[in-house]
Amino acid sequence: MSERLEFGMQVIRYGDPKGAIRDAILCDEAGFDHVSMPDHLFHPLDERFLGKPAWDAYVVLSALAVKTKKVNLATGVSDPLRRHPATIAHMVATLDIISDGRARLGMGAGERFTFNPLLDIRFEKPATLLRESLIVIKGLWKATKDKPFNFEGRFLKVKNGVLGLRPKQKYPPILVGGYGPRLLKITAELGDYWLPWIEPPETYERKFKEIKKWARRYGREKEVKGALMTFSYIAGSLEEALETIAGRAKVGVALRKRLLEELGYKDYAQEVTDLWNNPFDSEAIKKLYKIADLLPDEVVERVVAAGTVDDVIDRIEDYHRAGVDLFIIIPPPNRVEETIERYREIISYFKEEDG
Repeated sequence: MSERLEFGMQVIRYGDPKGAIRDAILCDEAGFDHVSMPDHLFHPLDERFLGKPAWDAYVVLSALAVKTKKVNLATGVSDPLRRHPATIAHMVATLDIISDGRARLGMGAGERFTFNPLLDIRFEKPATLLRESLIVIKGLWKATKDKPFNFEGRFLKVKNGVLGLRPKQKYPPILVGGYGPRLLKITAELGDYWLPWIEPPETYERKFKEIKKWARRYGREKEVKGALMTFSYIAGSLEEALETIAGRAKVGVALRKRLLEELGYKDYAQEVTDLWNNPFDSEAIKKLYKIADLLPDEVVERVVAAGTVDDVIDRIEDYHRAGVDLFIIIPPPNRVEETIERYREIISYFKEEDG
C-alpha cells in the first residue's frame, strides 16, 4: 500500500459542457484531487450508455483551469490519432500554465468508435504509435533552443523541434490507459500512472506488479503509480447501490474481452468486441447490449465501489492495497451532485487515515 490516496472523478455530462464545468467545480470544492474529461469526437447517441454528444475535452479543461483552484485537470483519455502528439504537448503545456501547474495528460492507444467515420485515419500498430507519441510529447516539453528535440520513429519524425512554450511543471504527469502486455510495458517506460478502466482488485494487483517489474528495468520503479477508473455509487444499502449502477457497469465489462476471461466468463468473452476496436455501429451495439444483459449481477460487485459509506471505504481500501494511488469514480449520470456530496465523507476519512 502506498502512502497517500488521491480521489478523482471522470466528468461525463455529455451534451452539456456547462454542466460538466459545474460538476468539476463541485469536485474542487468537495476536496477531490483530480478531475478528468472523456476525450471523444464521435460516439453513438444511444440512451443506454453514452447518450448525448461529446464536447471537446481541452476546451472544457481550459475553462476549468480558470474556474477551479486546487483540483488537477486531465483528459481521460486522449489518443495520438485525432491530434498530432506535438499539438497535444502544446495544449497541455498551455493548460498547465493557465492552471498554475495543475495539468495532467491521460493518453491511450485509441478507440475506433471515436474516429470511425474518418476514413483517412490509419489505425495500425496503435501501441507503437502511442509509445512514439509519449516520447515526442515528453521530448518537446523538455526541448530548448539550445537543445532541440529530434526523433526518428516508425510513425513520427521530429527534426529540431522546440515549442518554446514549456509547462509550469517539469513534466505534467502522464496517465497511460490500457490493459495488454505491451501497454503495461509502455506505462513502465514512459508513464507516471497506469490507468485501467474497470478492474477488480485481484487482477489490478497482478498487472501492477508486472508494471513495477518492467519499471525496475527502466530505473523508474518509484516514479510509476497506480490509478483506476470505475463506477461508484453510495446508497443506503449495497443492493440499492448495485441496482443503480448495474446497467452501465455490465456494458463496461462487456467491452473488456480479457477481463471477462479473467473473471471466468470465457464463453461470453468469445462474443465480445473490445472497447478499443469496437465501431459502435448499430449491429455492434445490439450485440454489446445482448452480452451485457446476460452477465450475472455478481460481476458488477467485483468491479465497482458501491454500497454504504462503509462498504465503499472497504472497497477502496482493497484497491489501495492492490496498488491504486489515484481512485477515479464514474458516478451515475443522474446522481452526480449527490455522489460528489457523499464522497466528502470518504475523502475526509482517507485524509485523516493518511494523517
